[in-house]
Amino acid sequence: MLLIKINMLEKFSIWFLIVSLILGHIPNILLSRYFGVQFSFYLYDIIIFFIFVQSLFLFKYRNYFVDVLLLLFFLVNLIFLFFNFKFLLGLSSVLYLFRIMVFLGSYPFFCKCYKLFNFRLFSFILVPLHLLIFIKFPNLYLAGYDPHRGRLYGPFFDPNFYSIFLVIIFIFLTKNKEFILKKKINSYHLILILIVMSIFLTYSRAGLLLFMIVLLIYLLKYRIYLLIPFMLGFSFIIASSSYLFRFLLVEGSFDSFFFRVLSYFDGIVIFNTNIFPVGFNNIKLYKYFLTSNINHATAYTDSFILNLILTGGIFNVLLFFVLFVFLLNRLKKLKAGYLTLVLFIIVSSSFVLNTFFHPYFLIITAFLIGFCAKRLKSKNYGLRFKDVLR
Repeated sequence: MLLIKINMLEKFSIWFLIVSLILGHIPNILLSRYFGVQFSFYLYDIIIFFIFVQSLFLFKYRNYFVDVLLLLFFLVNLIFLFFNFKFLLGLSSVLYLFRIMVFLGSYPFFCKCYKLFNFRLFSFILVPLHLLIFIKFPNLYLAGYDPHRGRLYGPFFDPNFYSIFLVIIFIFLTKNKEFILKKKINSYHLILILIVMSIFLTYSRAGLLLFMIVLLIYLLKYRIYLLIPFMLGFSFIIASSSYLFRFLLVEGSFDSFFFRVLSYFDGIVIFNTNIFPVGFNNIKLYKYFLTSNINHATAYTDSFILNLILTGGIFNVLLFFVLFVFLLNRLKKLKAGYLTLVLFIIVSSSFVLNTFFHPYFLIITAFLIGFCAKRLKSKNYGLRFKDVLR
């Protein structure tokens, strides 16, 4: 068993990361409201950048196959970006691409320090805090944010992303069969109840469907038949509440669905009018000039897969396909079923939402890559190219 020495800087980095993820957009809003200061980046961006700098020196925790994938992704998308010089947003486009690289390139840090991230403490603060904020401010009236009246928005200030994130937190907290079957009520059960309540309060169709899939998997895998009445109860709640109206696209929910579909069509129009991919952070300009639609998803379309094609073409799709296959193969060898389920949640939600490119989910992906690299190292698997798909 390998003994890993964690220094104080790494410990402080994890704790600052936890705090920054709990706060989310709140520091920016407070600075703007009370001091008139506006930033285009967030507190977690600063923390991840420092983590990335530390990762540059963690050579023995690197996976060189992943490094090559990330480097190819950056260089090729940089080329595509400058092919569209007339629509180039200048330095901001390059910085956006660099930001994605910084988040994913931080995986060596998580490879070394992933056990330091206390998901229990994180969820115990995150979920109740944002429930209280929601009770105080149930309607979101802020410049640059959709109103989301009566929907729990969390640190994302977006109900859909928050619901997906809550499902992932639920998976992390229920990864052990022994915990799920534990009959004695404890603090874990209480926070799980709050997480389930929060998922429902987001009124997110995608989040609820993925949560029901997770419960069904638990039912089939662990044969926890006590989940059957819970699932029937959830179905009754859906059928007798405003959730039914959202699924039937009535009472205002059609607007959200319509603009989401409209963003998909915008992406198709952009794809059909360009020989080369448009590059990162340029989609919003193409949407403005070609479709005159900057509603709902201003910078991108609402589909990560479509955004991959628009920004880097088939090259991006192939790169991420190889990355996901690599992760699935390693997670299967490590028998980390709960992390495979997390990867499934991210990938499946990315078809209808721009999930993967969101900073929170980039961090989770970096965590997954780091976990695979860490475990492979400790089990004496080589990090050579010929070992990648062994």
